Amino acid sequence: MGQRRDAVRGSETPYKRLVSYRLPGSASDRNKELLSQVFKELDDTRPDAFSYLALQISEEDFLHLAVVDDIVDQHPLHSLATFRRWSDSLLRHCPDGPEFAQPRIVGTYRIGRLDAADR
Repeated sequence: MGQRRDAVRGSETPYKRLVSYRLPGSASDRNKELLSQVFKELDDTRPDAFSYLALQISEEDFLHLAVVDDIVDQHPLHSLATFRRWSDSLLRHCPDGPEFAQPRIVGTYRIGRLDAADR
């Protein structure tokens, strides 16, 4: 199966973006609150062909993976008011700024079965 071009990003689809960042401990709780609002809005709007995962890997460190599986005019997160609030907060509280990568998935197993109770 060949890969298609993403109309917005100019990259191959599926488009994958990995974001990692470190926050001071005092900002971690607020970050989680804002992220829960993003996930609530995603649950309400249910954008097509889009997957998103946010992980807290230590008290201060976070990792996000966003996957867009189809050609889109706008990245699904960018249209969410809650995502814009989260992003603004991140830029204010993240001393080193986030790091971005476009990972290659080597393999997955039941990643879609993560339980909401783990949030």
